[in-house]
Amino acid sequence: MLVLGRRRTRQSTDGSGDAARSESPPSHRTDQPSAELVTAWVHFVRDHVHESVAGLNNRLSAIALSVEALKRTRLSDEQHEHTERVTQEIQLASKLTSALAHRVSSDAPEIPPRAWRVLRDAAARPARILVVEADEGNRIVLARLLRALGHRVTSVLDGREAWETLSGETFDCIVCDPRLPGPGGRALFEQVEERLPHLARRFVFVTGEFTAPATHAFLDGTGRPVVGKPYELETLLQAIATVLEEVGVVADAER
Repeated sequence: MLVLGRRRTRQSTDGSGDAARSESPPSHRTDQPSAELVTAWVHFVRDHVHESVAGLNNRLSAIALSVEALKRTRLSDEQHEHTERVTQEIQLASKLTSALAHRVSSDAPEIPPRAWRVLRDAAARPARILVVEADEGNRIVLARLLRALGHRVTSVLDGREAWETLSGETFDCIVCDPRLPGPGGRALFEQVEERLPHLARRFVFVTGEFTAPATHAFLDGTGRPVVGKPYELETLLQAIATVLEEVGVVADAER
């Protein structure tokens, strides 16, 4: 396990008894990712993109079938012309998605983001992470990514289910969108702050409404990390690593 460097203290040898600050001895380890980690990262990127492309192509195929069925009905010349244009656009979109999948297969980044390496290599143990996210795509991708890093993930889609989960289990980090069905993220946080205060410091908020005055005031008042949507995975992973460092699961997330 890669443990990121810390500053250490040692007693001076001049007899004064004062502690002198010094850097820890140089390590033979480097910040270069292991071959195993690189392979896991590339596979994650490729698999996720291919799955997304497959889902998009399935939807395009369904639209194309609907258009073909529409063509068999009695259409005016103008309507027929419009359906032909739709068919052409579908074909173009299919080519673009196929090209994207091919490009990712050949050009997937070979170096995982630093936060990915920290969460995997500097973790003392698998972290328990709760993802509270109404958007199914975001929820699935983030849960899959964190599991690929070796952590234990529970994902829920609303505040009610999140509270029920938190009432029965403890978590090292809670990734939460303030905008949720039912009791929102704000109500969830306030309930946790009142009844489970030790967990309130473990929140990371993700939101696309940070500039809304009420949301901004609430998030600013929590003192917790906030990641704006749409987010870069590196930014979100770094915020999660920071929280996990605070609870002692990850060593030196910032180094």
